[in-house]
Amino acid sequence: MEAQLTVEARSRSAMLALAALMFMSACPGVDLDVNDEELRERGLAGVSDTTPRFSPDGSQIVFSSDRTGDGDIYVMDTDGANLRRLTDDPASDLDPSFSRDGTTILFDSYRDAPPAHIYVMDADGSNEVALTDDTRGAIFPAWSPSSEQITFACGATIEELAICVMNADGSHPRVLFDSKGRDWEPAWSPSKESIAFVSDADGDDDIYVVDVNTQAVTQLTDRGGRDADPAWSPDGASIAFDSGDDVTQIFRMRSDGSNVTQLTQGPAGGITPSWSPDGDRLVFARLVDGDSRIFLMDVDGGNITQASGLD
Repeated sequence: MEAQLTVEARSRSAMLALAALMFMSACPGVDLDVNDEELRERGLAGVSDTTPRFSPDGSQIVFSSDRTGDGDIYVMDTDGANLRRLTDDPASDLDPSFSRDGTTILFDSYRDAPPAHIYVMDADGSNEVALTDDTRGAIFPAWSPSSEQITFACGATIEELAICVMNADGSHPRVLFDSKGRDWEPAWSPSKESIAFVSDADGDDDIYVVDVNTQAVTQLTDRGGRDADPAWSPDGASIAFDSGDDVTQIFRMRSDGSNVTQLTQGPAGGITPSWSPDGDRLVFARLVDGDSRIFLMDVDGGNITQASGLD
């Protein structure tokens, strides 16, 4: 079965990543035939809070959650207070992030039919606008440092994604890099010069960097298994990411791929890290009693605290 590029496929991929946290084998592709019974057998029928990102002032966290049955976008204070639901649509809404000025939130979803597309909305959840609308799908959106451009993964199927770029209003979409494999999860460097991304070009998922101007590509990781979800530190000196086959953990490395340091430990693991604006903390998701919840920690892996709970 061809894995069409739908938000459903993207969501299933995220759930398989959570399965890796629970000592299960990560699937290299996306299984569109996963049903509710299989999810229960995998221990994935609980609530998932995922893909957290800080607001520009560091006071809030935006994330996706299926706590009401569908994947929707929520925002809360960093201590978990003032939880607000921003989207309410039968389709899954994923991968949210604030613009540089904090007034806009970027995310991916599908509203009427597949494939997945990229949307923006005001920070209070109003004025949703689709930025992509062609026959190719578009997922994993990420702002440029100035929020004047957006990078994302685009393609006809989940296995054949390329790294793409467009203006913040959705104009001038174009392919920046295509390995002819699966290139996804892009993250723009603070210098604007590079985009980190994940590719299976060498057989499994590793982290690469592409120069925005020259399209020169450098491989940063080659650990075996899946290295994913790269996130630049505010000063551009480091990249946080998650890695693992059995239990996925959070790591940090220099932006050239050196000095890899494991930050999380134990069976709870960690996925989808992102830096605070001051560079002092990381926000990420990890397991609590079978559910994925949002946590904070210092950049050396200390002082881990839980932010989201069962409200």
